Amino acid sequence: MDKATVISVWTLIIFAYYILATLLPVDKIIGRIYPFFGALLLFMSVGMVYGLVSAHLSATDPIDFFRTVNADGQGLTWEKFTQNFQVKGDVPIWPLLFLTISCGALSGFHATQTPLMARCAQNEKEGRFIFYGAMITEGVIALVWCAVGLSFYENPQALQDAISAGSPSKVVYDSSLHFLGFIGGIFAVLGVVVLPITSGDTAFRAARLQLAEIFGLEQRTLVKRLYIAVPLFVLGFIVSKVDFSVLWRYFTWANK
Repeated sequence: MDKATVISVWTLIIFAYYILATLLPVDKIIGRIYPFFGALLLFMSVGMVYGLVSAHLSATDPIDFFRTVNADGQGLTWEKFTQNFQVKGDVPIWPLLFLTISCGALSGFHATQTPLMARCAQNEKEGRFIFYGAMITEGVIALVWCAVGLSFYENPQALQDAISAGSPSKVVYDSSLHFLGFIGGIFAVLGVVVLPITSGDTAFRAARLQLAEIFGLEQRTLVKRLYIAVPLFVLGFIVSKVDFSVLWRYFTWANK
């Protein structure tokens, strides 16, 4: 199959999962599959830290921490972190940093999950652990990949070449397989893949519940859920055809 066909097939598979996750009760699919997703995230985070530290301590070909931004070997400075990865045109790092890593180290997306978690938590006091804990955990995962991205490549140009050749996903693929081997690398890549997938399923489900509450629509039967879910799915499929770099700009604005 060509690239376009592969993308279309995976888009349909993911949307099929989104439909089930949006319409079925939490314990029927999300509650059953999320522990597996969580295990992948844990393996990916710990594995990449282990791989990076092991590569740093290697006696044959050591990788210095943050060598990408310290390509001249003169030591790390704040200026290097702000200048080497600047967009052409001297665009300031603030506030664009918040847009670059909007769904990672700095994320407001967790607030959208209150319609889900409010129905699952037994006590309101659990909210701090759930939401603040999720934000800190996601921040740690994002910073792990920041460290990998700023250390794996020999210089900023090598990093930019990798991104230009295959998008940021190539950085994930190359570094995962280098640090963890083929099998471990595939699991690490899957750990990254589940992040946008789980964002999508919870976003659709939360949107359905929020709209139902706003318009006072009962959601006990499948037919009533479809009244809201079908328009959401149609809109989501249309949006999936928009160039991701353009879509990301709107997401970053909404996420803040």
